[in-house]
Amino acid sequence: YKGDRQTLNEEMMKLYKEHGVNPAGGCLPMVAQFPVFIILYGVIKGLANTIARNKAGLPTTASNPKGICHQLVCALPRYIGTNTKLYQNLVHSPGKIPAFGINLSSKVLEHHSVLQAIPYAFLILIAIGLQYFQMRQLNNRNPQFAQSNPQAQMMQRYMPLIFAVIYINIAAGVNIYFIVSSLCRIGIQEAIFRSGTLTKASP
Repeated sequence: YKGDRQTLNEEMMKLYKEHGVNPAGGCLPMVAQFPVFIILYGVIKGLANTIARNKAGLPTTASNPKGICHQLVCALPRYIGTNTKLYQNLVHSPGKIPAFGINLSSKVLEHHSVLQAIPYAFLILIAIGLQYFQMRQLNNRNPQFAQSNPQAQMMQRYMPLIFAVIYINIAAGVNIYFIVSSLCRIGIQEAIFRSGTLTKASP
């Protein structure tokens, strides 16, 4: 059906239906990450957990360990032992997880200053760019399929933008997770292609 895109798409849909293939199945690996990053988001939120002082200047809960109040709020990190170095570092910066010069528990929209928000916005742009790069990497290996499947093209074009809404509303630490996972997928795909396991489709 070369040159007849309409017939090609119709036959492609028949083939999908005949073999029970869902064109959106390629998005499943990305969707499968949701439980992981939801848990990761909860862990980051727990590590940056704080409580407020009461009028007497004491912690508002008796379970708060002694000597961890340094400011108007008291650090109460969860999920880690009180004797660990990480716990002590979190205590000295209540409500923050400082690393790489940013606060990993913060979101891009939490900053009132544009300059402060730039590093967080940069992480989001990197995450989106890597998703587009990964999809382009796949399309370059099979250009015929990319051209003949408008549904796949649409998902590849708009899926990173949908994820951008998520990136804006999650902590910077989770965005770093997405960046690292995208880099791993890109590297694995390139290694598979170069190994000859999947040969590049001829134009």
